[in-house]
Amino acid sequence: MKIRNEIEAAVEEGVDLMVQGGQKRARACWCELCRADVTALALSTLPPRYVTTISHSTLNGGAGTGAVTSAILTSMRKVSRRPKHRHSFPESQSSRVKIINYIFQEGFSRLASYMRRPGLPCTCARCQDDTLAYALNRYPPKYGVLHAGSTKLPPYHVDHIRQELRLIIAHAGAVVGKSPRH
Repeated sequence: MKIRNEIEAAVEEGVDLMVQGGQKRARACWCELCRADVTALALSTLPPRYVTTISHSTLNGGAGTGAVTSAILTSMRKVSRRPKHRHSFPESQSSRVKIINYIFQEGFSRLASYMRRPGLPCTCARCQDDTLAYALNRYPPKYGVLHAGSTKLPPYHVDHIRQELRLIIAHAGAVVGKSPRH
């Protein structure tokens, strides 16, 4: 699957620049857990920009960089006020911190079940990528941090996301099916 959210790369680059550029405010912590929290929170507040081809990011120096920087700074302030740890995060734990794109994971699994339906115009890989990108660009992002094997997304929220994604993917499949790119 050749689908990616261009905003992810822009936020990760922005966080890296802030860490390297000395954006360490009095109470800011840049341990792996806090860094992942800042990134996930910023990604959850920005609109997604899923693309299906490998292209040069349209965000570099573009209009989206101001929104990305603002989202990172806001996220940094929120995480600084309430970090998920008391003291510096142990380096031995850093390999267990991972940013999760809940909507992409659920969308991918919903797409697989949608593509098994009979009567679809095309089920090639390109149409699947286009369908998922179309659907995910129309659904609010939800990122989280996987830490020590636990996530914080309640089951009732997952059920709601699944229902909504099922409808959005069906609509996206109809749109892509009417005018495939091949």
